[in-house]
Amino acid sequence: MRAFLCVLLFAGGVGAIEAESARYLGVKYVLDPLGEGFGYDADPVRREDAFDCLTFVETAMADAGMKDLQCIRYRDCKIDFVGRNHFLEIDWIANNSDIVEDITASLGLPVRTVSTVVDRSAWLLDKHKIESACGAFPAEFDIIAVADIARLRIDEPVLALFAMGKIDGAIFSHIGFLIPGADQRIVLRHASSKAGRVLDEDLIAYVRRRGKEISGITVLRINN
Repeated sequence: MRAFLCVLLFAGGVGAIEAESARYLGVKYVLDPLGEGFGYDADPVRREDAFDCLTFVETAMADAGMKDLQCIRYRDCKIDFVGRNHFLEIDWIANNSDIVEDITASLGLPVRTVSTVVDRSAWLLDKHKIESACGAFPAEFDIIAVADIARLRIDEPVLALFAMGKIDGAIFSHIGFLIPGADQRIVLRHASSKAGRVLDEDLIAYVRRRGKEISGITVLRINN
């Protein structure tokens, strides 16, 4: 996969993810609440009173000491709209490869491979009227089908990326933490647009509720 790279390393630990993310339970959902504090998207660079699914994950990971928030959100840690990690598929995962790792294929469950091409330049021009030379990039991921998610087992917090139909070439349109619960149940902690807040939900109940909107999940380990 070709992508932007950020190589600045910070100390951190997955053990703090559960506690830090829990601090934001109940905080309201607002789509795209963060920006650069200036220019095209002048929303604040950090806030704790509103999240969407990705900014919740990013803020909790930064609070857990995984990496500085602006280094999680931006290529080369430089606050700039064009350099923001807009797409999970070609930006966010690759630029945060020092703190996350795709472990989907190693979980002992059947997987299928999905692929796409994200045209970053076309998206910036069509959606934001910004001309750029970013180009188009291929991406390929393994996903666990909905029918097999009930057999997923984890022993530490991980990230789940939900494949929910391609929009602008993107495979994933939702992200949240999976946290081990009692009796091998898994809790999905996420900022939910439907609920209007950050909350904990049983993963299987969530998947069943979303029905055919979800085709599967990709799982990322959060590395110390």
